[in-house]
Amino acid sequence: MTTPRAPHLPPRLRRPLAFLAVGLLNTAVGYAIFAAALAAGAPPRRAVAVQFLLGVLWNFATHRSLVFGTGGLARLPLYAAGYLLIYGVNIAALEALMRAGFGPLAAQALAMPGIVVLSYVIVARALGAAPPQRERAAT
Repeated sequence: MTTPRAPHLPPRLRRPLAFLAVGLLNTAVGYAIFAAALAAGAPPRRAVAVQFLLGVLWNFATHRSLVFGTGGLARLPLYAAGYLLIYGVNIAALEALMRAGFGPLAAQALAMPGIVVLSYVIVARALGAAPPQRERAAT
């Protein structure tokens, strides 16, 4: 399988832009899972755990099919481990920025660009995605 096509975009931009678009979708789905768990009576920490577990499965499916064009479930454990690593780095960055004097919203906003780049690298490697083909100059 290959990365979904967007012929008007250079190949080196297709996958990162698809990753960002799918990230917005995944965020909305994760929030909906969290809200549904709360509505079902789960305490907030349990709702986060439910969101994380179901979110990893949902995100794996969307990243695999919509961004990286890979198949199968064999890489799910590595993908989930990557998500745990991303989560840990995010928490560490958030806490460090908060200790530096930033409020939680500002700290997360400052951490987010680096976390997104780290997520892209880890998810791509976990899914075994080949690097995008460079555009060849017309000869």
